[in-house]
Amino acid sequence: DEEKLLFYGIFKQATVGDCSIPESEDVDWIKKAKTAAWRQQKGRNQRTAKENFLVLLRRVGPEWDV
Repeated sequence: DEEKLLFYGIFKQATVGDCSIPESEDVDWIKKAKTAAWRQQKGRNQRTAKENFLVLLRRVGPEWDV
């Protein structure tokens, strides 16, 4: 699900920073998709990623807004 991958990528960027996992020919397509989602966030600072995570959360689940 693209939305879940977006959440994952933004979360990893917000909590860890840029992805440092080398690209591989791994046959685990879930792992590859998650790593690719994280790589798409490259260069975004962690504070901005945290803010974007909250924006996305409010968009998909307005009941989470406090």
